[in-house]
Amino acid sequence: MNNTHLVHVSGVETEQTRELIAEAPVCVSIQDRPYATLLSTPGEADALAAGFCLSEGLIADPLDLTSVQVNDDGSLVQVILTNRRWEAIGHRITASCRPGASDFELKDVVPLASGPAFNPASVRRRIESLDALQPLRRRTRAAHAAALYDTDLNLLSVAEDVGRHNALDKAVGKLLLGGGFRRICLLILSSRISFEMVNKAARARVALVAAVSRPTALAVSLARRMNMTLATPAGPAGLCVYCGRQRLEGSTDKGGKDVDSPAGH
Repeated sequence: MNNTHLVHVSGVETEQTRELIAEAPVCVSIQDRPYATLLSTPGEADALAAGFCLSEGLIADPLDLTSVQVNDDGSLVQVILTNRRWEAIGHRITASCRPGASDFELKDVVPLASGPAFNPASVRRRIESLDALQPLRRRTRAAHAAALYDTDLNLLSVAEDVGRHNALDKAVGKLLLGGGFRRICLLILSSRISFEMVNKAARARVALVAAVSRPTALAVSLARRMNMTLATPAGPAGLCVYCGRQRLEGSTDKGGKDVDSPAGH
């Protein structure tokens, strides 16, 4: 079971592949009833499910568990509770409405059109200037941020939150409620680019996502399907482009075609 994958990148003079952390859906079933699908780095799925059950309040003690069994590829964890615990919380499982693996596939989202093109140096400056847009982080050192720009790199919206997903939702929500949503083109993140962040960006029709940390392998795979560009800083002033290099003017790809790992991520 691989928890990292290699992808070809462009815009880097001496490094043509990068190792990216993996994400994969893990379905947690309680008493043979699907309860939740989590996106996680492969491995230790039994521990993930047990800890998740505790945080969800499904168990309060190890003695509430009868068994935790993982299938061969780690995609399904069957959690069996004691009869006593099931009698106490079983009604919550019946009432739960949780996403399945198919909900992560963006079947209802059309891939982005080609363009526009951005100047890599200008995008790099937007990444470096994100800290100046984070007063909460400066005070607490504990906040993520998401900043949205139009095609001319004018700032449309910015939001901070303790959660990176929340920061992005807030930044997009401001434009949904106050106008400007259809002008969104560039997203700058203070976090890594995870699958879920690309998922949210695709629904907001973001053409280019740039962040301070590398994307996950699954995020690159989804971004390529959505015709989205992903980039992170490289060297003192450059960008590493994981996919969609056509949107970054003058970016080169000496390593060949942008492709994901043979493992399918």
